[in-house]
Amino acid sequence: MEKYKVNRLLLEVTRLCNLDCKHCFRGEAENVFMGYETITNILKNISEINHLTLSGGEPLLALNQLNAIAEYIKRNDIMVNDITIVTNATVLNADVIRVLEKLQMVCRDLHIRVSDDKFHRMALERKGLVNRRLVNFELLHKLFGATLYGTPRKDRVPSIIESVGRATKLTNEDMEEVNSYGDYRTYYVLSKSAFWEGVDMTVQYDIPKYIGHHEIEGLLNVNAHGYLTDSYASYKDADSHNIEECNLNNVGLLEAIQNNSLRVYALKNQKEKTL
Repeated sequence: MEKYKVNRLLLEVTRLCNLDCKHCFRGEAENVFMGYETITNILKNISEINHLTLSGGEPLLALNQLNAIAEYIKRNDIMVNDITIVTNATVLNADVIRVLEKLQMVCRDLHIRVSDDKFHRMALERKGLVNRRLVNFELLHKLFGATLYGTPRKDRVPSIIESVGRATKLTNEDMEEVNSYGDYRTYYVLSKSAFWEGVDMTVQYDIPKYIGHHEIEGLLNVNAHGYLTDSYASYKDADSHNIEECNLNNVGLLEAIQNNSLRVYALKNQKEKTL
């Protein structure tokens, strides 16, 4: 079997999340987890990964999937430079720590990034999870060097929230509440997502491509069902564009990449015709 070096691989290990951040571009959480067969069908084609991102939902709710990924990488001697997990840090126990230690053992660097923007902070308050997140972050920092991600700063330029997923429901009142929350005023400006407006998708979505010598560039973004999918879209929008010819449970890696390129450009042309 041919195996390939992948520059960037993103695996959506689950769509389940225990928070309800109002800006979430993925939309409403779903009780969906990546299957073990899908994990095998993805990784069996790969010999080396430069950057591996394990995403959600809340990825630490998918312990079985994270454990399966770590064990497959170890068992098949896949070389991994770094692994990144973005988490809300509200889920932490001995089992989570053991799985994170396994992931740390199969890569050179494990990066744990804890979401700390205003939307996440407000969601934590609504759920009564502020203190738990604080204690968990301190332990994750001590054990794995976890860092905060998206912390509001006085000198930060205005941040733009794309009108995708749950963010499509944000109102002016919601934005005023966010901007007045806490000590810092970080302005989030809503904009229509360029991705779905027929602009060049290859700019917004760095589609994977085979460049020869068994190397794959771009972002190999695989959702929980095994489809090569769009990098910045809600679950609903991304799923509406899934095609079986891009599912790694059905076809080989190179064939899926080629079919995915055709799918993306077909969508681009379709959007341009409607403008």
